[in-house]
Amino acid sequence: MGASAFLYCSCNRICWGLGKPLSEQPGAALTRYAGNPDEPVFSQCRSASSALWKLLADHGGHRLRVAHDWDPELHRQMETGCLPAMLDGDGEGDISFSAYLAGWPEGGFADLLSAGFDASDEGFLRCAECSERLSLGRVLRDRAGTPLLFHAGAVDGVPNSRQPDLNRAAWRFLTVHFTHPMLVVTTAVREPGEYAEQDLGGDVTVGGTGSGAVPLTAYVAEFSG
Repeated sequence: MGASAFLYCSCNRICWGLGKPLSEQPGAALTRYAGNPDEPVFSQCRSASSALWKLLADHGGHRLRVAHDWDPELHRQMETGCLPAMLDGDGEGDISFSAYLAGWPEGGFADLLSAGFDASDEGFLRCAECSERLSLGRVLRDRAGTPLLFHAGAVDGVPNSRQPDLNRAAWRFLTVHFTHPMLVVTTAVREPGEYAEQDLGGDVTVGGTGSGAVPLTAYVAEFSG
């Protein structure tokens, strides 16, 4: 495996070094990303998990990838002369978790919804290559229609980053779909938790409620990241 894996967006605004991609043996499926050896694994690190959920909300409609440091597309971005900010980096132009999360209303879904902010769509992180998508919950949008956050479950429930199975599922999805193009997509809610078949496009939905959906508990049962 390469020296490091990076989560990056086609918009070239941000890039996140996730550390070495790990597997049980050469050629086997990835088990997790190494991250910072002085910190818990990503799914157990509150700041990293909050940053992931903010990144997903910030990049609605954008193509995301996790790839080796030698990935040609990543290199093309780095060669444009307009470098993306490195998340959790300490170099000039980089951005820390605390700065990235400052002012983000992660836990404000109930208050913002009651204040009239729109939450009529559902979000997914989709891998077109595998026809699989992760249900991210309802999309809360600001007054301009820009996504602020995703929220699954009860209106007054905890943020997605603090829902253990859902948060671990997000990190596992990034691991399972290493090098694959992923897209943050939204679709209209038909009924609470139910979606028309044409909306799903034949995808297997992780965390969904329709036929063929994969329960979160089963999806993360053996995930160590």
